[in-house]
Amino acid sequence: MTADTLRIETMAVADCVSRFEPRNARVHDLPTIKASIRESGFVSPPMLNEATGRFVFGHGRLQALYEMEQASESLPSRVTDKGGQWRVPVLRGLSFDSQRDALRYLVADNRTPEFASWELPDLGEILVELRDADKLVGTGYTNDDLDALLKQVEDSLRGVGEGEAEENSRLKSFTFQVSADDYDAVTTAIETYVAQHSVSKNDAFVALCLGR
Repeated sequence: MTADTLRIETMAVADCVSRFEPRNARVHDLPTIKASIRESGFVSPPMLNEATGRFVFGHGRLQALYEMEQASESLPSRVTDKGGQWRVPVLRGLSFDSQRDALRYLVADNRTPEFASWELPDLGEILVELRDADKLVGTGYTNDDLDALLKQVEDSLRGVGEGEAEENSRLKSFTFQVSADDYDAVTTAIETYVAQHSVSKNDAFVALCLGR
């Protein structure tokens, strides 16, 4: 990696999208990202690899912003409009030594957060504060999510061990995958069910799977 001086420049969102790394394997939750941008603005600049002219992180935020622009949504904070094109700050000036080095960083940037965990009592305290201030939207947590988290914290404080809690729980979790072509349709179906029935995303998904 070269020692070029990092700098911030603004680029058109449409131009950014055309510079995505085509081998990026990450599938993003665009509705949740859009909700965050609507509430908090565009905060974290994506980074361009000068050696290839491709982005190494920030694909999800840029794609969400591009779709918001195409839908003629209100201009988020820290996004500018120049000549009818939305523009965002981009981190420039960094060049990876090789494409494999760039891909390694791209994977690591997406993978390393998966190893993180939460201090649940502290997280619950923050989320309650945000809910009480009507600022829970845009965090990725719903009221149902928060209620479940607080119940988990309460059980823990009562001394219910993880093994006993899991044994007594009627809830089971699993992970599933959909193709990139089907992802938007699946997400739209879930969001539509949530809006129509005022339920959590989890309950909407279960209902759709069971044909309810």
